Amino acid sequence: MKPGDRIKVISDKDYEGVLVQEKQDVLVLKLDSGYNVGISSAKIKKTELVSKGRGLEIKYNQKVSDKKGLPSISILHTGGTIASKVD
Repeated sequence: MKPGDRIKVISDKDYEGVLVQEKQDVLVLKLDSGYNVGISSAKIKKTELVSKGRGLEIKYNQKVSDKKGLPSISILHTGGTIASKVD
């Protein structure tokens, strides 16, 4: 399973969503509600692949290049999990 795949996780509670990442013994899913849930790997009984995603590449600290002739802008984003989605 790779980030971007839709999976089902069976633990104390069943979850289904898009795999965001698996890091430091925690699996992070993006639920259909828009919320993220982190599940401890120690509590996971079973994972099932529901459907393959198109992949999800997480990039940090990307350099943005200026395009000549265009003005500089700033974007203020005050939303949280609900304002974000995996795309």
